[in-house]
Order: sequence, then C-alpha cells, then structure tokens
Amino acid sequence: MDLSDHELEFPCQYPIKVIGKANEDFKRSILQIVHGHFEQKVSDDLISFKHSRNNKYLSITIDFEAKSRQHVDNIYKDLKACNEVVYLM
Repeated sequence: MDLSDHELEFPCQYPIKVIGKANEDFKRSILQIVHGHFEQKVSDDLISFKHSRNNKYLSITIDFEAKSRQHVDNIYKDLKACNEVVYLM
C-alpha cells in the first residue's frame, strides 16, 4: 500500500482488514504474519473477527500501532504474499 497521499503522524493507530476463506489456516497465517512485525504480540482486544453472511469468508481487522510508513508497507507486503488472502484493505 502506498501511503504517500496520506499525511499520517507516526507512531499512530492503524487498522488493516484482511479477508480470506473462513478456516483455521487463514486465521493462523494472518496472525502469524502480523505478530511477526512486532516485538510483543498485538493485544487480542485489538483484533476482531467477522464471518460473512454464509460463513464462507472471514474478515480479520487488526488495529495496531504503526511505527512508520515503512512498517505499514512491510506488513501489507507480507500479507499480499500470503496465498490465503482474498482481499486486503
């Protein structure tokens, strides 16, 4: 993701939403990727899960403290590389 059009002051709270097939592999992969970008685990109360109407897809929203634009870009890059991801916002 390119944040060059946005004026953000870092560090700041930054939400990422990831959508994929509703299964444990997807959930585990996304959490592993995100947690890998932090020294400490992202608090469970900053992560929310929502199933689609037919339970086929799972949306995971992670609201984390972004240290810099590069930090956000690195997380997006790793999430995009995950085959489990259907959509990323």
